[in-house]
Amino acid sequence: MEKLFGLVKVNGLELAVQDADCSLFVGRLNLDSATTGGDLAISNVPFTSAVRFDEISGKRYSCADCTKGVYENSIFKPAVYFRNDNFAIISIDIASGSCSNGFIEFTIDVRGINYENNGTISVSGKICAACYPIDAQQLLYGLSGPIPIRFAEYYLPIIGLPGIAEGTTLSGVIKIFGQPNHQGGGLHAQYGSISNWIRYTLTNCYLHLQFIDDLVTQVTIISLNDPPCDLRRTMG
Repeated sequence: MEKLFGLVKVNGLELAVQDADCSLFVGRLNLDSATTGGDLAISNVPFTSAVRFDEISGKRYSCADCTKGVYENSIFKPAVYFRNDNFAIISIDIASGSCSNGFIEFTIDVRGINYENNGTISVSGKICAACYPIDAQQLLYGLSGPIPIRFAEYYLPIIGLPGIAEGTTLSGVIKIFGQPNHQGGGLHAQYGSISNWIRYTLTNCYLHLQFIDDLVTQVTIISLNDPPCDLRRTMG
């Protein structure tokens, strides 16, 4: 008998979950599944400071109006993908069960809207998903986006770099990595005022660090295959 990975109702229609997996990065949960009605994904559910699945085990995230939520990166807002349509999540209630044998169970209840065609979606039910932690390859391919500093101490060692603790200053970073290869910030003709930053060209990646009031606020790992724009212009 084929293993069942859960049952969900999408707009009232009950669908079997045929397989599912989830990833967790800088406190943002992505849940991907294939159902008898098509692919279903629930993305960017915030779990604040979690970096491991056992840290969200038994936890619940609920928001009655996600449109009023304040996020560190406004691009990453909770969303639902079903078949070929994307929906911004309006409300969400997601609870995680125990994490064992590489699987974790979620109880979900979400409501979303497609702003392009005013379509709505409701998803509720249970999904049992395989846990896929972020690994070095994903980080080194530059898929991470900005990493808030409170997570850097965990993620940088995954790619063989020293961790950077929250509260680290510019001088503290220089003690760890030496003098940066590039730096910038201040007034920009196109983007206005931007935060001060420094960047290192390392053997396995470019490492970009942003500062506010001399404190590191976020770190970005950039693939060597995709140089930053200012550096690309000098490469001919």
